Amino acid sequence: MNTAMPVGVEDFAEIRGNYYWVDKTAVISAFLQDHKKVTLFTRPRRFGKTLMMSMLRYFFDIEGAEEHRRLFAGLEVAQDAEAMAQQGTRPVLFLTLKGWNGLSWDVMQIRVRARLGELFNAYDFLLDDELSAWERDSFQAVLRIAKESIFSSLNNLKVDSALHLKYPEDFGYNEALIEKRDGIL
Repeated sequence: MNTAMPVGVEDFAEIRGNYYWVDKTAVISAFLQDHKKVTLFTRPRRFGKTLMMSMLRYFFDIEGAEEHRRLFAGLEVAQDAEAMAQQGTRPVLFLTLKGWNGLSWDVMQIRVRARLGELFNAYDFLLDDELSAWERDSFQAVLRIAKESIFSSLNNLKVDSALHLKYPEDFGYNEALIEKRDGIL
């Protein structure tokens, strides 16, 4: 077993084969069962938010789906047939604000709009694809948000803070997870 800690490493595929890692893939099943359109996770710095997003991207992204499926072999989510049926079925727009800074809110809005524009330009082929009416409307709504005010249309948002009880241990490490992983501390 590899005991190197993934300090500063936030790519799920890199961590999966090269570092000590605690299986938190059960959160994928929980997300799928929750049926929320949007969930906002707020956690302190260094709590694994970017790593969690990376894991979700590798799981859901249609691009590289077969290769990514191997990353989840032997993990907890692989035991959930319903969740695995959803693996590799969606185009994923991965956006992290890690490392971004700006001297003002206006500068950050410009950066976020520009990045969202880049992402949606890369996926604009979806508008021509066989999307459901809801998917097409949602994609176009996000495009409007990117072009206008970034948060003006952010409705029906479920916020999951560090104190919230829905996903309390899905970010970071705790003693019980380490014991489960190793049988030792």
